[in-house]
Amino acid sequence: MAGAAKEVVVSDPIVLSGERTIVSIDPDEGGAITAYETDLGHERLPWLHAATRDFPASFPLVPFASRIFHGRFEFGGHTVALPGNNPPEPHAIHGHGWQKAWDVTEFSSDMACLRYLHEADAWPWVYEAVQKFEVSGFSLRLSLSVRNLSSTPMPLGLGIHPFFVRTRFCRIRARCTHMWETDDEVMSLKKIPSSPDMPLDEGVEPAARVMDNVFAGWDGRIRIDWPEWGVGLDIKASQPLTHLVIYSPPGSSFFCAEPVSNTADAFNVMSRGEEGHGAVILASGETLSAGIEFSPDLQG
Repeated sequence: MAGAAKEVVVSDPIVLSGERTIVSIDPDEGGAITAYETDLGHERLPWLHAATRDFPASFPLVPFASRIFHGRFEFGGHTVALPGNNPPEPHAIHGHGWQKAWDVTEFSSDMACLRYLHEADAWPWVYEAVQKFEVSGFSLRLSLSVRNLSSTPMPLGLGIHPFFVRTRFCRIRARCTHMWETDDEVMSLKKIPSSPDMPLDEGVEPAARVMDNVFAGWDGRIRIDWPEWGVGLDIKASQPLTHLVIYSPPGSSFFCAEPVSNTADAFNVMSRGEEGHGAVILASGETLSAGIEFSPDLQG
């Protein structure tokens, strides 16, 4: 097992700053981003929805994204049974990291590294997750990695779960070749060609429709425009983040566009032999890493 990383003592929350850019992070509350803003002088422009009592601005997804049906799946000849962690729903959702405290291992005015070490429990593997946040100019770069510290292979998925301000005319564009057909509990059934009723490549308005969809064959790029503000945001994600979850609940002030590696219920999809689930089997000692960059466009 890797040696324990040295913890850096900092005040909460951590605040990173760049060229008029402010990013706040709360290590104790899931290693989550609580704000990402540009200081325009007379006001601050939020690139992520401000944190509330119910949710942060963005949080990490490890060691899986989305839900596992009733928290149960088969792997390596054994049944893994995880507790539901978002009552009252019976499923396990979004892994562990978003509900745990993270240690700060590095910190400066424009960079922070956070670490979460998971000891085996109902999830019978030990792993280490690391987040690195870097502010440069107006941009925010985030990397997320997971290392399997167990002696046996471990199933894995990862990603991030950002919340964006949903205005009346905001629009999101992305290129995806497929989407996942789901059941009544939004569990993935099979991968199908993207529907013309969901023209992401042309752009969709989250305020105009209810969405809870997993898209596949994603090229790793998102464009979000807020015409009311005259600005836009470009997001670029690296492999293995080939899935995009878009969640826009009715009557909400936010929508989510989540770069993730796996579809919903990916470990069960993998067990029944469906292809394209995105789950990875990480060998002992191996690390899986991904990167995401947020680049604001103040010219719209």
